[in-house]
Amino acid sequence: MNPALPTQVITTMAARPERMHHMLWHMVRNDWLSFPADLRQKLADMGWEPPRPARTAWEDGYLPILTNNSGEDFLYMHRQMIAHVNGILAQVGDPNYPKIEGWMHIPAPDDPDYPVPPAWFDPTDPTAIGVLQQVKSDTFYYKRIKMWERMYTDPTFLKGMSLGELGVRPEMTIHNALHNRWSAYPGADRPDADPTQPETIDPQWDDPATTTWGTSIPATSTRFSGGCTAGWTTASMTGKRRTASSGMGFGRARGWAIWRWPNPRRPELPALCMRCWTTQSGRPSTCRRWSR
Repeated sequence: MNPALPTQVITTMAARPERMHHMLWHMVRNDWLSFPADLRQKLADMGWEPPRPARTAWEDGYLPILTNNSGEDFLYMHRQMIAHVNGILAQVGDPNYPKIEGWMHIPAPDDPDYPVPPAWFDPTDPTAIGVLQQVKSDTFYYKRIKMWERMYTDPTFLKGMSLGELGVRPEMTIHNALHNRWSAYPGADRPDADPTQPETIDPQWDDPATTTWGTSIPATSTRFSGGCTAGWTTASMTGKRRTASSGMGFGRARGWAIWRWPNPRRPELPALCMRCWTTQSGRPSTCRRWSR
């Protein structure tokens, strides 16, 4: 039986400052290059300019950026989140839940401890149910999630990339997919917020019972990242590969999504190969795993 997450963790991580911080962190680094210049300036004046944006602009395909080490920021922030939660758990002292432990294997569809909630229809976004049905399906688990799990625990695959690239790949694939896979019907859809005025979000969304896929409570996808980075460290040392050295300023200085390919909001954008990260037309001949 999977032990229940202590109430102290839920209430702390669901607090308004925590939710705003998490929302802004992801929104700003994902959408920075898509924001108009005046909005970027307002955010920069508030100290929220990301040194390494995570995606290209919408007009350029909104693609993950693999070459600027933004993945290090992603890994650093989530490591800090795990450490924060483990600090709360240490204070609580619940012997049934002493710390967050990473998943070395993603729970199967029939796992009794981690049942997958059903998909639901959102009248404000009729396309969402198709995405949810897909990501929650058994087929998706065996064809996509298990493929990613093998990739991100394969020493040969891991030692062929920098830590910055490794941070991007799991974020845009297995991390975001697991957020959606274990998301449950929220009862309502929180309206989008102006990133420069997050305080305008209605306080009703501060209720700890509101735990949709956009909240800051680390319950599923963060559990796999520890195993990925630990495996990368071992593989990189074995392969004598030097790590990227961009530093962790984003996490230290600032204290600082949803996987959809093809993207139903932008159907004109091409799907990506989840192994070589190119469009079908640009796929190298060495890549044998094209997936939509």
